[in-house]
This record gives sequence, C-alpha cells and structure tokens, in this order.
Amino acid sequence: NGSLRFSRYPVNLLALFSINDKVRLGGGVEFVNSPKLIGRGEVGNFTVEFKNSAGLVLEGEYLFTRNFGLKARAAAHKFKVEGSSEEVDGNYGGLMLNYYFF
Repeated sequence: NGSLRFSRYPVNLLALFSINDKVRLGGGVEFVNSPKLIGRGEVGNFTVEFKNSAGLVLEGEYLFTRNFGLKARAAAHKFKVEGSSEEVDGNYGGLMLNYYFF
C-alpha cells in the first residue's frame, strides 16, 4: 500500500582495457543529476532531493563469445541532502548481460 522510488539521471565516463581476448577491466567516473527519493502511501508522502554528485566506478567483463558478455560493476557514491549537511550512502553493485552487434 506504499511505494518508495529513487530516481536519478547518471552519465558514465569509463575506460576499459582488454587483458586478453576474454577479459576486460576498467573504471571511471559516474555523474548523477537530479537524484531524488519519493515516498507515497503507507511509507508517507514525501520527496527528498539530493545534490548532484560524482562517484567512482569499477567494472569487469568476461566475454563468452565475441558478441556475448557478462559485466560486473561496483560504484561508490555519497549523496548530500539538498539544504542539509546529511549524507546518504549510495554505493551499488550490479551484473549486466551484453550482446554486441558487430
């Protein structure tokens, strides 16, 4: 009966290096614009806006074939609440399946 939604508009600048034909490693910076947390229903009706931020990203990829790969990503972020000195941990990790058309 309630919902929480965190929205943002990320822009990534990454450099990946081929270790061999199957493995790529790299990292870079992620810029996050307009981060906000919106609550509705049982969790309360509220909106918390955060300042734009930048964080570090590490990424690795294993290529099963020339066109198909699995990526693992980890990012370190801190979000500051707009109009406050409070900071929120925004670290995350994820897995991605990729298909390359070439």
